[in-house]
Amino acid sequence: MGKYVKCSDKFGLEVMDGDLVDIQSAGIHKVYKKNDGQLYFSPYKKEDRVSLYFSNDMVLCNEKGHWLHAN
Repeated sequence: MGKYVKCSDKFGLEVMDGDLVDIQSAGIHKVYKKNDGQLYFSPYKKEDRVSLYFSNDMVLCNEKGHWLHAN
């Protein structure tokens, strides 16, 4: 198992297992942890690691798409 990679959204909030993220031009997607300990989602109909995405392209949100950013 590889080392866990901490992932953050556009506002620096940590993305965790079970969170919802709004991905630029791809909509809202649920984040999940796999057996390798890394976080994944499928924003473009292909499973990808969250850590491979530029943090400015994703924002933590609720199920209605409202952003959960720090003020």
